[in-house]
Amino acid sequence: MSLSPLGHAIFYASESQNDNASSRRAYAVAAAAELVAAKLNGGSVSGNARDYSEHLSAIADSIQEALKKA
Repeated sequence: MSLSPLGHAIFYASESQNDNASSRRAYAVAAAAELVAAKLNGGSVSGNARDYSEHLSAIADSIQEALKKA
Protein backbone atom coordinates (compact mmCIF):
# COMPACT_ATOMS: atom_id res chain seq x y z
CA MET A 1 0.00 0.00 0.00
CA SER A 2 1.38 3.38 -0.98
CA LEU A 3 0.23 6.25 1.19
CA SER A 4 0.90 9.95 0.99
CA PRO A 5 2.92 11.40 3.88
CA LEU A 6 -0.37 12.63 5.38
CA GLY A 7 -2.03 9.24 5.02
CA HIS A 8 1.01 7.49 6.48
CA ALA A 9 1.07 9.81 9.50
CA ILE A 10 -2.64 9.40 10.18
CA PHE A 11 -2.46 5.63 9.75
CA TYR A 12 0.31 5.28 12.32
CA ALA A 13 -1.25 7.82 14.70
CA SER A 14 -4.11 5.39 15.34
CA GLU A 15 -4.16 3.15 18.39
CA SER A 16 -4.97 0.12 16.26
CA GLN A 17 -1.66 0.48 14.40
CA ASN A 18 0.60 1.78 17.14
CA ASP A 19 0.61 0.95 20.85
CA ASN A 20 3.16 3.60 21.85
CA ALA A 21 1.46 6.82 23.00
CA SER A 22 4.43 9.11 22.35
CA SER A 23 4.89 7.64 18.89
CA ARG A 24 1.18 8.12 18.10
CA ARG A 25 1.50 11.75 19.20
CA ALA A 26 4.53 12.26 16.96
CA TYR A 27 2.59 10.88 13.99
CA ALA A 28 -0.42 13.08 14.83
CA VAL A 29 1.84 16.16 14.92
CA ALA A 30 3.40 15.08 11.61
CA ALA A 31 -0.08 14.77 10.11
CA ALA A 32 -0.96 18.23 11.42
CA ALA A 33 2.21 19.64 9.84
CA GLU A 34 1.28 18.02 6.51
CA LEU A 35 -2.18 19.61 6.68
CA VAL A 36 -0.69 23.03 7.42
CA ALA A 37 1.81 22.65 4.56
CA ALA A 38 -0.98 21.68 2.18
CA LYS A 39 -3.03 24.73 3.17
CA LEU A 40 -0.07 27.07 2.76
CA ASN A 41 1.06 25.55 -0.54
CA GLY A 42 -2.47 25.56 -1.92
CA GLY A 43 -2.71 29.30 -1.59
CA SER A 44 -6.28 29.05 -0.37
CA VAL A 45 -5.53 30.71 2.96
CA SER A 46 -3.70 33.82 4.02
CA GLY A 47 -1.01 33.84 6.67
CA ASN A 48 2.39 32.33 7.04
CA ALA A 49 3.91 29.18 8.47
CA ARG A 50 4.54 30.79 11.85
CA ASP A 51 0.84 31.64 12.21
CA TYR A 52 -0.18 28.06 11.54
CA SER A 53 2.67 26.37 13.40
CA GLU A 54 1.25 27.82 16.61
CA HIS A 55 -1.84 25.66 16.04
CA LEU A 56 -0.06 22.34 15.37
CA SER A 57 -0.77 21.00 18.85
CA ALA A 58 -4.49 21.77 18.62
CA ILE A 59 -4.70 20.21 15.16
CA ALA A 60 -2.84 17.12 16.41
CA ASP A 61 -5.27 16.92 19.35
CA SER A 62 -8.17 16.94 16.91
CA ILE A 63 -6.58 14.20 14.80
CA GLN A 64 -6.03 12.00 17.85
CA GLU A 65 -9.56 12.59 19.10
CA ALA A 66 -11.05 11.74 15.69
CA LEU A 67 -8.99 8.54 15.53
CA LYS A 68 -10.33 7.46 18.92
CA LYS A 69 -13.87 7.75 17.55
CA ALA A 70 -13.07 5.90 14.32
